[in-house]
Amino acid sequence: QAQELDDAQLQAERAMQALTQLEKKQKGVDKLLDDWRLKCDSLAAEAEAAERQTRISGTEVLRLRSLLEESEEKVEGLRRENKSLVEELRDLSSQISEG
Repeated sequence: QAQELDDAQLQAERAMQALTQLEKKQKGVDKLLDDWRLKCDSLAAEAEAAERQTRISGTEVLRLRSLLEESEEKVEGLRRENKSLVEELRDLSSQISEG
């Protein structure tokens, strides 16, 4: 009976040591998971910010493209008007020379 008790105590001590080691490993795994969770959260926030900035930039590109088209139309209108005025000026100069 004494031997059985000693064997049982030895087994209990070994089980406790194994449990302690497993608990340490579990703490390491928990810390690793927490670290990865933080990294994932950080990357998700970065991705969201990048998507938001992309939407803002896209809107700005459309606005600027529209302004460019308007400006090009105005420039073309001014060119036509300038050409017309140059022709009118030539006609007037010609009339003055003849007259």
